[in-house]
Amino acid sequence: MHGEIPVLDRRQSDQLLDRLHEDLRRQADPGFVLSRDYQLQNPGEQAIHVPLHVANGNRQCAIALCHPLTPGRPTPKEVAELAEFGTVPTVLVDALSIRLNLPRVTSSIIERL
Repeated sequence: MHGEIPVLDRRQSDQLLDRLHEDLRRQADPGFVLSRDYQLQNPGEQAIHVPLHVANGNRQCAIALCHPLTPGRPTPKEVAELAEFGTVPTVLVDALSIRLNLPRVTSSIIERL
């Protein structure tokens, strides 16, 4: 590393989010609405691209990945701003945790909603 912040490869990120999306779809109750590549309208702001959006009734959250070496720092940048200033809760998922313990990640997201 040379002072650069590590980011996930786009293809790798998409594959991990697809795995999480499918596992959520299988495990969640029928009332859950799951959307990949969702355009979230944040009041007073431009729409923000959210990699994965989960809603259950009037509760919702945005889900984004973070690199294992930079926990708490989501990609893309817009999601970082949503996580810090937005009105929709943002769940940051370590990419490595999806690979190593997908069932736990899925159940923790379902429990939040």
